[in-house]
Amino acid sequence: MDEKLPVARLVRGARRPEAPPAEASATPGPDEPNVRIVRAPGATRTIVAFAGLGQLVGGMTPFNFMNSLAGIEANVVFVRDPRRTWYNGPIAGLGRSASEIAERIGALAGEAGGGSLYLLGTSSGGFAALAFAAPLAARRVLAFAPQTTIDTSVLRAIGETRWLKMLDRLRRPDIVDVLPALEAAPPAGGCEIIVGRRVPHDVVYANRLAHIAGVTVHLVRGGHNTAMHLRDRGALSTVLRDFVEDAPIDLGELRYPSE
Repeated sequence: MDEKLPVARLVRGARRPEAPPAEASATPGPDEPNVRIVRAPGATRTIVAFAGLGQLVGGMTPFNFMNSLAGIEANVVFVRDPRRTWYNGPIAGLGRSASEIAERIGALAGEAGGGSLYLLGTSSGGFAALAFAAPLAARRVLAFAPQTTIDTSVLRAIGETRWLKMLDRLRRPDIVDVLPALEAAPPAGGCEIIVGRRVPHDVVYANRLAHIAGVTVHLVRGGHNTAMHLRDRGALSTVLRDFVEDAPIDLGELRYPSE
């Protein structure tokens, strides 16, 4: 456990229900596969979009970013984790463990069209994007408000309680921290992490990785659902396009002034 991690302090008020992640698809049916592939003929890049924890009416986890990625010249593999295991598994159609899931996603990316691989996710999906960057030899990663560790001893030490009930149900997850793999093998194109200043724990998660070569932490004005924050301000599609085209991500006036 990293004893230097600060304890984040939250301003407590009325608890609001968490909004569905930005750009969720229509509610999937219970028998729908946990993978959806959208191909762009002639594309030389492939995106893997990891869904987060959000659930729609009926308890089904939606795919994320389907609308905002439309029109971008890349093949896209959309994946979801309805059991909410932070992609440690089991996930029907993907594998029973994190290593199996990574191997299967790599194969799906090849089937989708191959080429340079870009990993994208929000919240637990951001955790997966960061965790699988090294195993999948990803070119670049974009994570919105990701957890960077799910070690419950660390979470309790920093006063983080949002995910404890779900995490306490996980049995021996293969990946509990994204830090070691990213330190050993950071993506060649870098990692962009976008977090909202209104959730101090999310800032703590992001800052754990700030020392790694190629990692850029963007602090914006919003809360946990930073993808929706950007979407509502007309910036999400531009950020996603710049991400896939290896361009710098400039959030301009959306950034928190103290950056």
